[in-house]
Amino acid sequence: MSDVFLSYAREDQAMAESLAHALEAQGLSVWWDRHIVAGHTFDDVIERELDGAGSVIVLWSAASVGSEWVRNEASTAAERGVLIPVSIDGQRPPLAFRRKQTVSLADWNGAADHPGLTQLLQAIRQRAAKAPAPEAPPSQATRPTKWRWPVMIALPVAFAALAYGLFMRQAAGPDTPGQGATPPAPQSPVPPPRHSYRWQLVASNIDDDVHVEVNAIERFSKAGGQATFDLTPYLTGGDDRVNVRLGNGNCFGSSLNVQLLRDGKPYGGTARHSIAISHCGWQFDWEWVVSRTSGEMRRIK
Repeated sequence: MSDVFLSYAREDQAMAESLAHALEAQGLSVWWDRHIVAGHTFDDVIERELDGAGSVIVLWSAASVGSEWVRNEASTAAERGVLIPVSIDGQRPPLAFRRKQTVSLADWNGAADHPGLTQLLQAIRQRAAKAPAPEAPPSQATRPTKWRWPVMIALPVAFAALAYGLFMRQAAGPDTPGQGATPPAPQSPVPPPRHSYRWQLVASNIDDDVHVEVNAIERFSKAGGQATFDLTPYLTGGDDRVNVRLGNGNCFGSSLNVQLLRDGKPYGGTARHSIAISHCGWQFDWEWVVSRTSGEMRRIK
């Protein structure tokens, strides 16, 4: 199966082809409907590739938001947790798909270092890293072998020899130092357990709704007031990315304070956002990298 399944409206075919070539240049296998071989059943091929792809990229545009086919593919990907929405003309995804962070390629001209393309590649590789590895078939060494008659004869003889040896050892009495007794081998010291840090995010002074993603997957949301989100269950132990966004669907002024806690104590400074003018949509996009094993944190956006 492919690393990426590409869903798009027919009017956006040129953009889909350019993006497919750009992803393939990064070493990813990309499937889109240009790969259907003549004579194969169209629906069966798409369903098989859609169910097996590591990531499903949906190109949202003024044309695709009205496509029932694109919406169905996006719904299937969302149910599997592999949906990556991309806006290619500034069009917002349909309401049912706005909870996922949308990658913007509205001003992409094919450059390999475009921020939107970089963000897209990062999301694809994070999903690939979390995919379960296929189970290996049992090796020849682990398969049961048939018992043969020499083994059935040898086992009673071995048990009898073992019982005789134990009897003679008990009759001779316990071993004493200097009479052939082997001292116990020294035990290796057990290394102390590694500390696993607990990371939390505290959001306060929320005027609208705040959304928190861990490794490009939305985990928390809260509308108004304040909240504490426990990030630890969703961290891998390496460098995990925590993304915070503030929505403003009411088009009013908004504000938000964000503080990261490590083992229940504030770590790093408080991030604050405030805007007085009316505006619709996301107010800001902050991102940190935290580590559950090293306890380190840094802000990258």
